[in-house]
Amino acid sequence: MIFGGRCDPFDSAMFKAWINQGMCPANPVVLRLFKTLIEKGFKVFLVTGRYEGTLAKITTDNLHNQGFIGYQRLILR
Repeated sequence: MIFGGRCDPFDSAMFKAWINQGMCPANPVVLRLFKTLIEKGFKVFLVTGRYEGTLAKITTDNLHNQGFIGYQRLILR
């Protein structure tokens, strides 16, 4: 499954299992924008609909592994 890249019907259980693998790839354009903003001194806040109670650690680790380093705060649901 390529989440976000196709129009397959959404399957919540499959999506959560995919997130829990901790290997969600960064969108290259978004990562480039993020790095540019950080380099220019902007304070960047990341917002996601993922649940804080169950997905905060895996999301934080995945963001770091994909190169999202230096953001001000990650805001989860």
